[in-house]
Amino acid sequence: MKIKTHLRITAAVFLITSVIILAVFFWAYTWMEEAFRKQRVYYNITDKVFALDVLSDGYLIHPGERLVEQWQWVHQSLTELLAQVEPKNETERTYHKGLAKNREEIKSIFERLALEMGTDGSAEIRARLSNQLMTELRLMSGRSSSLFFSGQATLRSVQKKTALLLIGLTCGMVLINGIFAFHTGRYIVSSLAQLQRGIRSVEKGELGSRVDVRGNSEIAEVALAFNEMTVRLKTAYESLEAEIDERRRTEESLRVTSKALSEREKLLRDLSERLLKTQEEERKRFAGELHDTIGGLLNAMKFKVEGALIKVGAGPSDVTESLATILPMIQEGAEECRRIQMDLRPSILDDLGLLPTLSWFCRRFQTIYRGIDVRLEEGIEESEIPNSLKIVIYRITQEAMNNIAKHGKANQVRLHLQKRDGRVELALEDNGQGFNLKRVLGSESPRRGLGLTSMKERAELSGGSFFINSIEGKGTIIRASWPFPDNR
Repeated sequence: MKIKTHLRITAAVFLITSVIILAVFFWAYTWMEEAFRKQRVYYNITDKVFALDVLSDGYLIHPGERLVEQWQWVHQSLTELLAQVEPKNETERTYHKGLAKNREEIKSIFERLALEMGTDGSAEIRARLSNQLMTELRLMSGRSSSLFFSGQATLRSVQKKTALLLIGLTCGMVLINGIFAFHTGRYIVSSLAQLQRGIRSVEKGELGSRVDVRGNSEIAEVALAFNEMTVRLKTAYESLEAEIDERRRTEESLRVTSKALSEREKLLRDLSERLLKTQEEERKRFAGELHDTIGGLLNAMKFKVEGALIKVGAGPSDVTESLATILPMIQEGAEECRRIQMDLRPSILDDLGLLPTLSWFCRRFQTIYRGIDVRLEEGIEESEIPNSLKIVIYRITQEAMNNIAKHGKANQVRLHLQKRDGRVELALEDNGQGFNLKRVLGSESPRRGLGLTSMKERAELSGGSFFINSIEGKGTIIRASWPFPDNR
């Protein structure tokens, strides 16, 4: 028999027994609910009898129409409660009949007593009726309490019987299902044990091992497939050994090649880093020489021409006009020399630091590109910025802002420099036209994205990370961050 047939039989038995238990549980629930309902009614009957006793005492002390109305309403409620239950056992039926009889007696006595109270009848008659009323109420109170306790005993009996019935059915279901499960499990385990022995033989290297599982079950089909597999496995193993030897030789060759490539890559990174440092040093030297030589000569010429103009005074007008014409040209040359010197290496970076340099750069950028609003947000102190990162952060900012001015078509730029999670973070956001990052960085693109590549290399060569995200029509975000020296 197939395993799925065994499992279907087991599932069918489980389903049938589950349905039986659910049906019994529903019946027991209905039984319990009826017992609880009856017990609640018995409790309410006891409560109403107690209320009649209290109202009767109150009426005997202070008779009045309102107490009569309350007494009659409670009596009517008691009548309705007695009509709601039909006792099942003899004891409860006896108490129930006694309560019904007491209810009629106290009604008759109370009506006669109320009539005597209203007509100023004989005191002796009122006393006799009062004693009869209180006697009947005490008898009724005792019977209602006995009925309530009898109902409690019946409820406990129902609960006990229900629990025993459910426990018995559950145990029976577990036993029946256990028998079927044991039979199915024993068949499966015995078949799997043979298959496991065959697998362990293969694990030991005995590729010619076979498994003998009889029958037409799924495990027998697996055993047949296993036997066929061992035959193919033995053939494949022999060819695999030859292939493994070949791969080992190939991997050894690749390992040597990879090591050589890794060393060359490290050498190239070192050369790139040294090249950037050399470039910055050369820019700094050239900017200094430009400022000290050509800038100094232009300033000296400016002062000489101004001195000559003062000395000429009211002299020949043609000489004065010539000198006056030369003066703006000298001034323009000096300013251009200063601009080139600041682009090469702003001296403010070495003199005041990065934050004042960025502030100066943003003001100068807005002066040149008046249609672009630049907002600088600083969340870090100058002393917290490592000296080795100052020129890197400035160059990335300079390149990014130049790209925004040339290609971004933005009118708002936000520049953030802050400390976050133990890192120095630089972020630039614009609302320009954006671009397709893959197309711009593609090797076939005429706009190769050399500026983006330069920014990325500067960030990574200085030990940081670089991220750029751009969506056409929605602007660009450039983000670079570096760990503090203590967090590297």
